[in-house]
Amino acid sequence: FAEERKSNENTDVDEMKIQTMYKMVEECKIVVHGKEVAKKVLYLTNKQAVMFDEEAMHRVIQALDIGEPKFVIKLLPSIGSAMQMTIAHSELIGTHEVEFGVSTNASSEISKEDERVVETQLLLFMKTCVLPLAMQTKALILIGGANDCVLSASLSKVVLAEQARLGKDCPFTVLATVCEREIHSKAVDPDDRNHVAAQIARNSSAWQKRIVKMNDFYSDTMLIKALDSSANATESVLQQCDLTHAAERYIIFEGFDEDEDVKKTGCYNNGPQKAFESVFLQYMTRKLPSIAVQSFSASQGYPFLVDLTSRNIPVLLLDTTERCITSTKLDPKIGPLTKLAKESDSFPSITQAQHMQLRVEDGRICEEGMDTLLNIAMEMVERKLDVLCREGVIDMLDTSLMAFFHHVLTLGSNIGSVGGKAVPLHIQISELEKFQRTSKDSNKALLSPELVTRVLDFMNTRVSAWKVKCECSRVEKWLMKHD
Repeated sequence: FAEERKSNENTDVDEMKIQTMYKMVEECKIVVHGKEVAKKVLYLTNKQAVMFDEEAMHRVIQALDIGEPKFVIKLLPSIGSAMQMTIAHSELIGTHEVEFGVSTNASSEISKEDERVVETQLLLFMKTCVLPLAMQTKALILIGGANDCVLSASLSKVVLAEQARLGKDCPFTVLATVCEREIHSKAVDPDDRNHVAAQIARNSSAWQKRIVKMNDFYSDTMLIKALDSSANATESVLQQCDLTHAAERYIIFEGFDEDEDVKKTGCYNNGPQKAFESVFLQYMTRKLPSIAVQSFSASQGYPFLVDLTSRNIPVLLLDTTERCITSTKLDPKIGPLTKLAKESDSFPSITQAQHMQLRVEDGRICEEGMDTLLNIAMEMVERKLDVLCREGVIDMLDTSLMAFFHHVLTLGSNIGSVGGKAVPLHIQISELEKFQRTSKDSNKALLSPELVTRVLDFMNTRVSAWKVKCECSRVEKWLMKHD
């Protein structure tokens, strides 16, 4: 009875704190790149997280001092960069999943140079697209708090300088949400106390009260997993992520349910975090315009993207593969920047017959033309997968594939006239999009169900078959290397 009474008293205290947000948000001063900065931190247990409804979100915004943003930019957790994963997930280096390329922690590029090109392009996207939009609209930028997200890492490299230069006058705010499990190892690392997570953990009284309990929980859980022969090897080690530098505000979710029996370990549960984030996003986007950005592999899954679109939140899918249709800018003097684009002929020329089929009727490409364009796109994808297979690389960039085919299916405008027997496809696509922007008759076309079905069949059959073939090639190369 004493334990039950204590639990009820703690629940009452939590409810009162949430009603007032009294001392729930803490200001933690930490050092980032040699400069002291202040971060606002809200640490929530699962019992606290489930108590927040939409009405309470207004108090959260006030307590975090978010201000009055005019726009919401949500950078969705995007994983799949080998370089970023090496930084954030050292516990996975050398595991079979990474070695055999079936993990999103393994690179989907065929060379280090290609990886750097992709990283540079993402930085340019952040600098020339996201940052100016955030500055102009006093945006609230929502990001994943762990430093394994490619988009968050790219944003961090761009916004830190602006935040330092503008100080309190910085017009935009970056808010990160993260599960404690992702960053706990860095928070308690005795060998390096300069991690962002470690500094915040030392300065946050709410986190300090729970960190020993969480340490005991992880120790017991990891030991059980290590003794379980059926468990995945990665389940018996903690993630090695740190908190991203980019955020000025953090919400850290404990993600742990205590058992009523104090002798029992308890269990993981990220349901309260998902529910809180969903209500928070709904509250922020109900009256404010917003956009979500996804790249690489979707950490939260594609049903979540569908949920966003059902809330009328536009979702921008980034194709990080250099190829025609999604990338129409090609300097003929330089050619493609990546080795993959060169070897897979990702900027092909089309025949005069294909050019004639790509004709416009009523402001959009005719049915025959769309069928031809889709055939060309599928051939491009197969050439890319063939190159990856020869290199022993598995394509984990699902978002890129979706973005590519979406652009193909929604493309509909005038082709223009180019003479000759072989016509560069990227020039044709550029003219298509130019006409689409200027033509009054070029309304946004509905996706053809037949073409969508063709794409889905292609992805479920041909792309899936190529993936298996790439996996076999990866294993063969590994065996040859370790013979």
